Amino acid sequence: MWFLFSLIAAVFYAALWVLGRMSRGMSAGYVLVAQSATAPILIALALPIQSPIPWSHPLWTVFLVMEYIVAPILFLGMTYAGQRSHISVIKPLSGLSAMSALFFGIVFFDDVVSLLGALSVLIVVLGLLMLYKGRMHHWQKPYPWIVLGCVILFGFNGALFRATLQIFPEPLLLTGLFFAPTGALGVILLLCSSVRIGLNARHWWILGAFAVANCIQEIATVYALSLAPSAYMFTVKRTSIIIASLIGYFYFHEKEVPLWRLIVGSLIVISGTGILAMIH
Repeated sequence: MWFLFSLIAAVFYAALWVLGRMSRGMSAGYVLVAQSATAPILIALALPIQSPIPWSHPLWTVFLVMEYIVAPILFLGMTYAGQRSHISVIKPLSGLSAMSALFFGIVFFDDVVSLLGALSVLIVVLGLLMLYKGRMHHWQKPYPWIVLGCVILFGFNGALFRATLQIFPEPLLLTGLFFAPTGALGVILLLCSSVRIGLNARHWWILGAFAVANCIQEIATVYALSLAPSAYMFTVKRTSIIIASLIGYFYFHEKEVPLWRLIVGSLIVISGTGILAMIH
């Protein structure tokens, strides 16, 4: 089941990047609020909780710091970069979170990853990086650097989230707690903004789609994390890069990457995720 949940997360995660591209001109605060709009609903659905909150566990302290201080800043950085760069330029970098999750999961959280599993992660990441070949000139702008830093920390967050589920198995509540601070940051940004942009019907459609897509992909992500090592889940989820890149190529006309490279990269990614599905 972890593989199915991861694929669902991949589809809706790709949708978030497409919607982020479509939200150009809107305040990042609106996007952050939309992304976290379902947090109160998830928290309400999780109540009453069945497990005691592990206040004394050091891992819980790290989780709270990460989700309430670091994660909102990461979401803001990803939103900022996503609104100002092409999907096909910055999205492939998110594949590196699989490597980050693998490293942090093994070093800090005792994830068990087989040699074949690690090899399949490398296959997928190489396929994703193939989509970025020949684009070094984009590093003269800050957006790829912002995304790179964010995805590395998001990989750590994925490993941390899985470890937290082991001591507090309440996936819906953890998901709600994960997004609530991001929504609060969005509200603060909107209140502090001196520029007020009226929202039309198209803007409301984009924000509503953001809320629904993010809710589905996060629930699927959390359940996948509860069933498999974080590196495996993130690797399958990062096939969203292929989906987003194809949409960028055909819909947004971002044709800097040749179509043949998109197809070959897709085949490499599919082979790696197929190995993961067979061994776990």
